[in-house]
This record gives sequence, structure tokens and C-alpha cells, in this order.
Amino acid sequence: MGEFLNRRPHLERLASLFKEDAAQGAVVVAFGAPGVGKSALLKEATKSLSSKYCYVYCDRKTEGILSGQPLPELLQRRLSALAAESGFMSFDVFVTDKHWVKTFVRGGEAVGLVVAKTLLPSSTADFAVEGYQHLRTTWEKRGRNLPKSFDIDDQRLVYALTIFEKNPAIIHIDHAQYLEDAELEILLHLVDATKAVLFLEYASPSSFSLSHLPPLLAERQVLALAVEKLGDQYADRLFATLPERFAAVLRKQFEQSDGDLRLFDQAVAIQSRKHNTVEVFDIAEDSLQRTISLSLERLDKAHKNLLIALSAHAGPVERALLQDFIYSLPPEAGLPESIDIDHAIDQLDGDLLVVATINDVMSQTRVNKKIDLDRQLSLVRLTFRKYWKNFYQDLPAKQLFVSDEERCRQLLHQCAELDDFVGIARTLEEVGRRGISRRNPRTIVSYLQNIVSKLKFTDDRRALSRIALSQCLFFYQTGWFDEALTCLLMVEPIPRAYKYLLAELYASTEQQQKGLRLAQRYIEQLDSNEKDALDAELCLRLIIMHALRNSDQLESARDYYLETIERKKYASLKAFPTLLRYADFCLFKDEDQSRCLKYLRQAAELTKKNQEKEEYASICLSLVQQLGYTDALGEAEVYLHEVDSIAQDSWIQQATLLTNWAVLSMYRGISDVTDRDSLRQALLLSYDPLDRILIQINILAWHALAGQFDEAARVAIPLYRVAQNATIDTEIRRIALYNLEQLERAQEKQEQAQELFETWSKMDSGIDEKYWKFRRGETVASSSSPRFQMLFHPVYLAHWHTGLVPFNAIADNA
Repeated sequence: MGEFLNRRPHLERLASLFKEDAAQGAVVVAFGAPGVGKSALLKEATKSLSSKYCYVYCDRKTEGILSGQPLPELLQRRLSALAAESGFMSFDVFVTDKHWVKTFVRGGEAVGLVVAKTLLPSSTADFAVEGYQHLRTTWEKRGRNLPKSFDIDDQRLVYALTIFEKNPAIIHIDHAQYLEDAELEILLHLVDATKAVLFLEYASPSSFSLSHLPPLLAERQVLALAVEKLGDQYADRLFATLPERFAAVLRKQFEQSDGDLRLFDQAVAIQSRKHNTVEVFDIAEDSLQRTISLSLERLDKAHKNLLIALSAHAGPVERALLQDFIYSLPPEAGLPESIDIDHAIDQLDGDLLVVATINDVMSQTRVNKKIDLDRQLSLVRLTFRKYWKNFYQDLPAKQLFVSDEERCRQLLHQCAELDDFVGIARTLEEVGRRGISRRNPRTIVSYLQNIVSKLKFTDDRRALSRIALSQCLFFYQTGWFDEALTCLLMVEPIPRAYKYLLAELYASTEQQQKGLRLAQRYIEQLDSNEKDALDAELCLRLIIMHALRNSDQLESARDYYLETIERKKYASLKAFPTLLRYADFCLFKDEDQSRCLKYLRQAAELTKKNQEKEEYASICLSLVQQLGYTDALGEAEVYLHEVDSIAQDSWIQQATLLTNWAVLSMYRGISDVTDRDSLRQALLLSYDPLDRILIQINILAWHALAGQFDEAARVAIPLYRVAQNATIDTEIRRIALYNLEQLERAQEKQEQAQELFETWSKMDSGIDEKYWKFRRGETVASSSSPRFQMLFHPVYLAHWHTGLVPFNAIADNA
């Protein structure tokens, strides 16, 4: 074990984990001071496992935070870089692979079997077959193209899931303290679904302990390794392997830094460099700067300009993209098209000027500092920043392979470096249409706050408002209400229509009472003589319903809705379809179902006629949820196909579609393994906490209905914690507890089952009372719905919110 002798206990624990095959699905947490040797320890443990495991190393700090890469993109890049040597397909191949694309039309292709088994002959059969044929024709015309609803981050995550399912993997995340909760949850889902092994590395102070880990890790069993400073005898042996002329200097710095081995790693790396770099290197920081200066002086004009171009770019740039960038440059840029990119990068890498991998390259931090201090070099870099900005602006027309969010991210960086606020505003408006990353909105908000802080010192208040309002609408439309509220509160003053949106965002978050008071006050202040007064009144009434419903004032929300829908004066307004749509939100009693279906069908007809595709899809999903629990499964399937068809051209949350197809199959009595895989994918792709709970319930139900009770019990572990969390919606907790009770009974654990029954049977959300009275044994089954016949209770997902309030119907008179 060489220099790892004093790490023997840790290595033996890791070796034991892998030897006993207990590693699959395991989470290993290594924590200790920065530079103490955590990465080296974990990498040493993987050396003997290279033939069995694919090793995927990601540094969340340098590869993620600094370059702005969302976790799905980071995983995809690392896996694609390993594809050739590991023998699996790259991401480029994956997204055009016929077999993979086929899995996402499985629901459409399976409808033929469903029709044959359950619909024929019936009044719905012709309609279902017609929808199925239309779907097939659409896909045949599109060939291998994916629906727009399956956005690039979804594709990346399913790519990672597919690779890890077929290839045992060790996923090593360095600087795990920079992971957001949603990112850590994605990694844990990947581990649970594929039996991969997760190494998490936390750089921590000496007072760090397991109690400081994120709650997601505190809830599960982890192998914890507290990595301490290297002992003196082992440190002496380690530094003796370096050249004498700076071994002593390093050894002294090791003591002064309380055990930081990063300078040792850097020295080892430098010894392998070309161009005699090591001869001028004596490990001190000022000598490193002199080394950089000397290397820069040796470069010819073309190589120096290439380095400055890399310094002008935000984070790593793909080699192929760099070549295309050079082709786009004018002659005065001083970078000839004939330059051999790979050879030039190798030379710069050997001179310690860049960090290069097989796929991409970026300039060294010390190079960037050197350019900052040199006025002439800084001016050249400024010119290259303008070139990069123009390049990314024109990129869609060039049809180069780069994702929309990556292009927007790079364009934002270039505009910010140039203090181009108009460019920032335009790019962020494009982000509002496309989205940098729907999974990681905090990154956008943080960036936006940084830009806003700059704009506050300018006179361009208009640009500030345009940027913040554009992002606010984007987040509102995609269901990120907290982030939308943060963006809106950056604007001063808030336009009139956006004041109403402010009340709606309060109603959508944890500040429902504040939203309720604002909406009621705005209604009292309305001037009936204004031309859009009636539109404003209806929008504010919708906000009041939203606030009442979200604060669990169900009866009040229902009464207010019925009183509003009876007012004929609203029937011709733009917001009227949204009012009809709110039936699903406010009419919760069993006696309301027929009226609710009537209003939803009417809303579907109006939005389809008005070509409001995403609203129509949302209403169709509500109809699926209403009909899917009855014996009208054929009609529910027709509406689900409508959503699938819309998803070809509009963004629909993919997790919702995958889940609802699987739930529909379960209510038909089908336990196909592809439905289980769809639910696993949905769990990975969903970013809504409540939706993830419901998907976990469905996975439990699938395994239980398939007779796989041991696997169902494993899936059930986090649901027990959910059931005890009083902050979670009562109805969701009741459904979770009921399914857990049935699982315990199936395993003949009657005492535990009875405890669960007594807990959920006392709950009363006011929803679905006929069904729950039946489950409590108070009534007999009064419906032919399959839900009353099944022991378990799968759950459909609705859209991520109840429908957009059409604020564009209101003029901005501010």
C-alpha cells in the first residue's frame, strides 16, 4: 500500500465492502481538511476494481460551480469521455439510437394491445385506435427526433441511468459540499435504481462530523471515513520520493498548512511535464508565477492568441467547438485556420498554461491572473470575448452540436464580462423561452442577482426590469414559484399586472395569507370604469381561490369557486378557461365529480380551439387524473395520448407522462417491467418533492402488485419518514400510510399493519371520502372502478400547477 500505509483501516473497510458485494447501492462519505488526501485514498481503493467497475470522477467545484455546468451535463460529459475505453455508447450515439427512442413511444405502441384486450368492442375503441395511428404516423415522419418535452437535461439523466444500469459504476463526487439538495437527490436516485456506488468527498473543518451531513444522507446508512492528517513517518517517506532541491520546502509547507498534500500532488504532476518546466520550478508561489511568465514568453503569436482565447471563455470549451470558433474568426484575430488544435493544446498543457482533457480544455487560473495584470494582453482578451459573444449569438444558425442552455450560459458570461446589459437582457429573455436548466434554477437566480447588483449602479433601470420580469415569468410558467418570487422582488417599481402576479406567487408559496390579503385589497381598489376591470377582477378571484386552497381552506375555496362560476359576466373573458380549469382544484367532494368533469371538458375544448397547447395539456392531465380512478380508463388513455401528442412540440414535464402511463397500466391489471423502468426514470427526472413522493408510492405499488414484496419493502423505507412528516399534504400522507399498511399485511405483519391503519383512518383531508370510507370498512364498494378492487393505491400525477392566470389580459398602466 506504499504511502497509504497509515490509511490501511480505511482501505480495508472499503475492500471489505466490495468483497462482500455489499457495495452495490452503497454511499461512502469521506471527510477531512482540504488537501488531507481524501481523493487519493478513494482513488487508491478503486485501482483493484477497474476491471469490474466504471470509475466516474466529477469535481463539483472546478467542473460545476466555476463553469456553471448543471449536474446532468457534468455526468454526461464525464461518461461520454469514458465511452470509448469502457465500451459503452457516447451521448451523441445514445440520443439518436433507435432502441432508446423507441422506449419513449412505448406507451403509444402498447395501445394496440390495450385496445385488443380491454376496449374492443366499445365506443372508445375507434377513437383510441385513431389516436394511436396518428401517433405512429407522427413518429415515423419525425424519424429519430425526440419530443421537445424531453429536454436536454432529461436526456442526459436517462443516458446516465441507462449506462449505470448496464455497467457497474463508482461515481466519485469531489467537493460534494457544493452539491445542491436536488443534485444530491438525483445522485441517490441513480444509486438506488442502478446499484452503483457513490463516493462523496467533503472538504471540512476539524469540527466536522456526520451530524453536519445533508439531511438526505442522515436518513440513510453510509460508510463514513474520517481522513486525518498524514502521520510524520509516512509524510517523511512520501516527500522523500521528490527531488531533493524542493522536497524540504514542501515538507515544511506541509507542516505549516496542517497536512495539505495538494502542493505535493502538483509537484508530482509537474515532474511529468515537457519543455524542462521542472528545471525552473522550486514550488514557491512566486516561482510558479515566474514559470507561467517564462512559458508565455516562449509562445509564438498563434499559440499565445489561442491561450488568450481560452482565457476569454467561461470554463472549459470542447476541442471540436474550439476548432469551429477558430474557423469563425477574422484574419486580424491572429489565429490561422491551419493551426493544429490538438498539438497546440498538448504544448500549452505541457507548459502548465492550460488544463486539458480528451474532450475539452480551459486556461489555468494563474494564466488568467497574469493576463489581468498585463494591459496589452487584457485588451487582446477583451477582443476575444467579443468574438466569443458573436460566435455564441450565431451558433444556432451554424447547427453545431452544443446545447441551448450551454450556449445561453456562455453568451451570458461574455455579455457580463463586456458589461453589455442589452445583450444580457436579450439573452435572459431567450433563457426565459428555453431555460438554462429547469432542474437547477438557483444557478440562474444567483447569476441574475449578480447582474442586477451591477445594473443598480447604472441608469438602465429599464434593462433591470426587463431581465428580472422575463425570468420571473419563466419560473412562474415552469412551476418554480419561490424563484419567480425572488426575481419579481428585484424589480422597482413593480408594474400593475405584476403586482397581481406578486399576490399569485405569495399564494403559490408558503405565504398564502399574504397573497390572499393582497388580492382582496386589489379587488377593493378596482375602478369599474377601466376597460380591463372585469379581466382584473377575475384574475384576482383566481388568486384568492389559489390562496384558500393552498392554505387548506377547502370549504371556503369551494364556496368561492361556485359563487364565481355562476357569474355569467365572466364567460367571455380570456381567463374563463382558467376558471373552468380550477374546478379540479376547488371541487373536492364526491358529489362534485360530474360537475368537475363537465367544466374540465369545457375548458379542454376552449383551450384546444384557442391553440393554447400547454394549458390544454395541463387540463388533459387533470382529466386523466379524474377519469383514471373510474372505470372510464379508455377515455383517460385518450386524453393521455393527447398530452403525448402535444409533447412533440411543447415542453411537458416528462416525469408526469412516464408516471401516468405506468399508473394507467397498473389500473388495467398489467405489471409490465417497462412500467417499473418508466417509474424509475420518472423518479430520477422529477424535480418536485411531492411528485417524487407519489412516484415512490407508485414504485412500491408496482413491486407489491407484481408480488415482489422484498423489493417493495426496500422502496418503502423513505415513505415511513414521509408519513411522519406533518408538514406534507394530508392526502399524500394518507395514501402513503394506506399503501404501507397493505404492504405490511402482505408480509403478514399484522401488528404493524394495524398501527398504520389506525393512523391513516383518523386523517381527514375532506377529499375522496367515499373511497376512504370503503377502505375503513364503513361501506361496501359502490363503484366498478378498479381502484375499489385493488389492494394497493397507485396515484396519477397532475400538472405542476393548476393553470396560469392570464395576466396578459390586464394592461400595465404603471
